[in-house]
Amino acid sequence: MGKEELMAKETSEDEFKYYTQKAGDIARQLSLAGVAIIWLFHTTVPGASNEINIGIPIQFRLPVLLFVVSLGLDAVQYLVGSFLWGLAFHDDPEGNAYQNKCKNIAAIIVPVLLIFAKLGFMAAAYWYFYDAIQEIIVWQFPSTEKECLTIGCTWTGQSCALPCQ
Repeated sequence: MGKEELMAKETSEDEFKYYTQKAGDIARQLSLAGVAIIWLFHTTVPGASNEINIGIPIQFRLPVLLFVVSLGLDAVQYLVGSFLWGLAFHDDPEGNAYQNKCKNIAAIIVPVLLIFAKLGFMAAAYWYFYDAIQEIIVWQFPSTEKECLTIGCTWTGQSCALPCQ
């Protein structure tokens, strides 16, 4: 293999590592952000005697579950990846397992599939979160001249004119 081919291979391998790592990092951050946003809607509910329970609207049950599954898959991805690469290095005591990736294709494919799975669960969680938030938040259009002018719209005498600027 020539120097240019080796450089191209290393570059594409580095790019693969970079983008899969970033995809995993972003999925983790967005899942944690989703849980944090849902936490904003929590309430305290008095329990038996002196205990206090945390109440979260039932509409957020599925989104929270999906965010937690996504975060769980994040941990599983690293555990499985470590296990598969550990097996590869154990089977090749000379340390060539990393250089000969064709023999250890599962160590590459399985973590990538787990990245796609956690991204899928995270995306589904946001979809259901958006659906749930529509039931809780009331989007109110300005009904007075003062409200209308405050947001930069034009008052027509009876209502706000669209579009606002």
